[in-house]
Amino acid sequence: RSARSLIGELPLGVAAAAVAYRAAPKIEPNAADTEIELGKGLASSGDAAGTIEALRAAVRLKPDWADGHVQLSRALLASNDPAGAADEAQEALRIAPGLPEAHLALAHAWLRMGKTAQATEHLREALRGNPDLAPARLALAQALAQQGQTYEAIGHYKEDLRLKPDDEEAQVAVAGLVAERKDFAGAVEHCQAAIRLKPDDPRPHYLLAVALEGSAQASQARKEYEAYLQLDPHGANAEQARLRLEHAHERLRLAPALAVERKRAALEHSAANLGALSPVQTLQRGYAIVRTESGDVVTSSDDVSAGARVDVTLADGGFGARVEEATP
Repeated sequence: RSARSLIGELPLGVAAAAVAYRAAPKIEPNAADTEIELGKGLASSGDAAGTIEALRAAVRLKPDWADGHVQLSRALLASNDPAGAADEAQEALRIAPGLPEAHLALAHAWLRMGKTAQATEHLREALRGNPDLAPARLALAQALAQQGQTYEAIGHYKEDLRLKPDDEEAQVAVAGLVAERKDFAGAVEHCQAAIRLKPDDPRPHYLLAVALEGSAQASQARKEYEAYLQLDPHGANAEQARLRLEHAHERLRLAPALAVERKRAALEHSAANLGALSPVQTLQRGYAIVRTESGDVVTSSDDVSAGARVDVTLADGGFGARVEEATP
């Protein structure tokens, strides 16, 4: 029986599996599959160096195995060797140029090396090969956001959420991006979804507070700032949250006086409008009110005739007059 089949029948305990995996190459020294299984077992036991050693042995035994190079690339990146990871991913692409997982592995390595633009192109290639490759979709959204391509980044985050609706990280990321674009309603929606998924994550509470404040929902915003500080009192946004709470409390303290002042200003404005419409104010600007002998206000030349007596009221006093001629 093969070493690989023996390994498959072992108990699933990590320590026992790791011991068995270590013994496997001695039983079957020239089997690439055994080395791959050994690598998986060592990875599950947390033995990074042993994982890399086993995977290197596997690709030496089977050099054209693209998936082996991809797994080795991942192991190297996990061991903080992005350059080595990039080399193995490029070797996988030489063997299988369209392999989405190889494009993704190379993109991850280049992202770690700060080559965001190059990584972006390989993430696009990975998605062209497999549009449902969720890790590539998420990584592309993150890379686009880093490059300031917010609108496209939001689209990829939302597509990632379509594939993985319980992705709390994506919910938080979308909330932050849409809040930057002043879409506070959208930010509130994604923050609330993130909080439902992981209530003890302080980040969506802070973003939700910002979005609620932007939506003029001050009381709810205060609650979320307080929730954020309770979860992470020394976090990256703790100082800003405390500052916003202080401002909110100061606004509450001043609210009654501000309300009175606004009402006073409104009354003054109304009084000014009424004054402008007042007949007395009109007279003071040089106009006059003309009445017939019966006391009716004259608004048209048809209201009087030649020889009719009228009374003229001015801002200060008045006088009588007689109509000499009425002109239409």
